[in-house]
Amino acid sequence: MSMATSYRYEAMVTKKSLEKALNRQNDRIKQDELMAERALQGKQEYEMGLRAAWDAALAEAAAKKKMKADMDMLDNELSMTKNTLLAIRRAELKKLFAEEEKIFSAELADSGKAFYVQRT
Repeated sequence: MSMATSYRYEAMVTKKSLEKALNRQNDRIKQDELMAERALQGKQEYEMGLRAAWDAALAEAAAKKKMKADMDMLDNELSMTKNTLLAIRRAELKKLFAEEEKIFSAELADSGKAFYVQRT
């Protein structure tokens, strides 16, 4: 369309209908901006939810890993405690057997007897 033809159709439009058209256009632009803003807000909330879910999963995994490490440490401590207790019992038994052997040797010596010790 030529400029003159285009102007002719625009010139025939009354001022009120042009204002209405411009108002409708402005309303559509405002509505589009509002929708774009809401879409952006929804996207941001979705991403925030994803981050929160990731963080919660990460915290849960870290807690499980820490619990496993703590359980391993407790198992090691228990094992070391058992070994230490066993060593203490053995030492006390050796001491007790040495004392009993000393007492029995003294009793046998009093009666003129002795333990048999095989020579090699």
